[in-house]
Amino acid sequence: MNIVRLPTFLLLSICLYDLVVADLHAADSAKPKGPGKTKTIKIADITLTVPATWKQTPVSSKLRKAQFRIPPVKGDREAPELVVYYFGGGGGSLESNLRRWIGEFRSRGRKMKITTGKSTQGDYAVVDLQGTYLGPSFKRRKTPLKNARMLSVMLFVKKKGYYYLKVSGPEKTIASIAESLRTAFGGNSKMEKKFQPEPPG
Repeated sequence: MNIVRLPTFLLLSICLYDLVVADLHAADSAKPKGPGKTKTIKIADITLTVPATWKQTPVSSKLRKAQFRIPPVKGDREAPELVVYYFGGGGGSLESNLRRWIGEFRSRGRKMKITTGKSTQGDYAVVDLQGTYLGPSFKRRKTPLKNARMLSVMLFVKKKGYYYLKVSGPEKTIASIAESLRTAFGGNSKMEKKFQPEPPG
């Protein structure tokens, strides 16, 4: 695997964050849902096959390679946005990104799971966070979103480096598209392994 493994000091910091590790994927697989009609889109070095209902919109910054508006499920008011980032092969390790993603959620009641897998386009890691969403540090939400969920994917493309796929929004809507997100780049939650850090020393 090319995914960076977490050092011991970061594992200790996770404990201090009082994260609750939960098997969030169980809810995703309880009512499997196919993507239905799909469309295939080439984005620089990767290809995504996404549901036809995911509307591609113009990127709002130079750091974004693509973005999609995802329709919310019944009962959810907020439409999540999937963003694809690429920083020329850089972008930081799993360790550094994890610190930032953790900080986007309120510590109380926060849950997290990390899994790794192999896709048709490269090795990947999925950071699955759930709780009250505050937004990134540079752009906090005016009103925190309760019962929220965020899926952040680090996809390692050979000779190109990491592509990042990130989507956040109401938990029900994110749960409904969790498998479609993986299918988009050739991943599969059933083949993923729970992240196991290397022993110290």
